[in-house]
Amino acid sequence: MPISIDTIIARLGGPDATARLTGVGTEAIRNGGRLRPFRPATGPSSPGPQVFR
Repeated sequence: MPISIDTIIARLGGPDATARLTGVGTEAIRNGGRLRPFRPATGPSSPGPQVFR
């Protein structure tokens, strides 16, 4: 089930709190809210862990 960027921002306490937590400006957070939803990285369509040796 996709989750929207706006939902994530709201769960973090709004644009100002999200900007403080992530270390970016509030304008960047507001611009990011316009992006399309993304799917969680789980399930058969996601690649496995990257192992570097």
